[in-house]
Amino acid sequence: MEEPTMSFNEGDRISQLPDEILINILCRLPLTNAAASTVLSKRWQHLFPSLPSFRIDMSSADVFVTRGPSSDQYISSMRRIFHSRRSSGSPIKIVDICADADTKKFDSIFRSLCSNGIKELTVSAAYDSSNYQIPIRIFSCHTLMKMAFRGFVLRVPRKFTGLGRLRHLEIGNTSIKDVALKRILSFCPQIEELILDHCRGIKNLVISSHNSLARLRIHSHYNFPAIRITECPRLTSVAVLRRIDMYDEYDDEYDSEDDDLDEEELQCGNIWRLARFLGRLSQVTSLTLSFSGDYFDDYEDFEEVEPVPKSLPNGKCLSDMKELYLKLPLLDERFTSILMCLLNSCPNLKHLTVGVFDGRRKQTTHALDFSWYQYSRPYGDDYIWNCPLPLPSFPVDQTPPECIMNRLRTATLFWDDNYNQSQCIQFAMFILMNGSVLQKMTIKYLESHEHAVVGSVQKYLVLEQKASSSVEIELIATRSIHDIIEDTCMCT
Repeated sequence: MEEPTMSFNEGDRISQLPDEILINILCRLPLTNAAASTVLSKRWQHLFPSLPSFRIDMSSADVFVTRGPSSDQYISSMRRIFHSRRSSGSPIKIVDICADADTKKFDSIFRSLCSNGIKELTVSAAYDSSNYQIPIRIFSCHTLMKMAFRGFVLRVPRKFTGLGRLRHLEIGNTSIKDVALKRILSFCPQIEELILDHCRGIKNLVISSHNSLARLRIHSHYNFPAIRITECPRLTSVAVLRRIDMYDEYDDEYDSEDDDLDEEELQCGNIWRLARFLGRLSQVTSLTLSFSGDYFDDYEDFEEVEPVPKSLPNGKCLSDMKELYLKLPLLDERFTSILMCLLNSCPNLKHLTVGVFDGRRKQTTHALDFSWYQYSRPYGDDYIWNCPLPLPSFPVDQTPPECIMNRLRTATLFWDDNYNQSQCIQFAMFILMNGSVLQKMTIKYLESHEHAVVGSVQKYLVLEQKASSSVEIELIATRSIHDIIEDTCMCT
């Protein structure tokens, strides 16, 4: 008996879908797979001129990493696709490139792309491409509105005259000089969002007289000795996240320009440098600060000369601040001093999020060093570690800031271990005792410490006299405090 067979038209049911759906499918495929899909139907290949976006994975396609006729033929076919796309008369909306390829082939692709015009461009290195420079042609693509680089060396050509339409710039895991970033910001006056994520080579970040910048996020393993922001009237959201210091192997190669920084600012400690930085953010409404414990290592050296101020110096006030996200180390009186300095400087703060971790724990790249700790006893599936150093306490009897008494609506507290819950509970009590308009307090803790945390909250918070009788207290267990804090910071 003859088995039933399916005709080509019956089997190629995908090609019977409307053009809008087919275009949506092709946009989500890497270009190598999308081009191969045209074999299914002759109708597919006529859709390429209408594609609004392309994904180019140059790391997985053998034609990019090998030499020979097949490679040259594929490059030629890709350029023909871009050429056919040019006939549409409008720039490509999105180009997402994962690159680890021969330099000439990479430049050839960019030459074709830039001639088409691009609105959004993302270029990521699949592997270690720290020796590869971003093609200069990108800096002459005046249709760009969004641009992101990850994993390359970024040098700005001397003849760069600017990208007048650029609104969003993200530079991640990339080597770039101070002067190069300064030129980009100077010649791209319409940038509204700037993200610097683990950039190497930046020593002094200076942003001045930028009338369009509204959002700034700096996330780095590397130390920024000074950050100065002046005359940015539209800047409303700032996030500075700094982890463990790492040796910057580009120190000698990338010299910074300090002409725009005061000598006093370059010589002062991290705490006072931070205070000066915050004092220039009077118009910011949302602020995120996340620091590792080593950021405040110089505290003791400067405490005798210039102790942590009760509020920002020179009478500076963050009067527009409505949202404050903090991740601070538990470092004795430093935690209280820095926290109170910020709260005293934000009289109109409505939403506060504070994450506390043990800053005395020595942090390394690969593991935690528990040399300061003594094993105490098992608790569930985890262990509780007792620190021989005295735990700090939060002074609940101090004068409350204006924002806590009359403005604060929500407070969210995190802590990462069982032995520092005392200070967090005391800080929560301080807010509840003085927050007359507080509507909700959320406390997040590790699942393994649920019994101890719930017991402490019931003992101290639920029975404590509250300034607001209608406040809601919420307890949430989680597996990882640090992940939640990072996710919260990234949302700003």
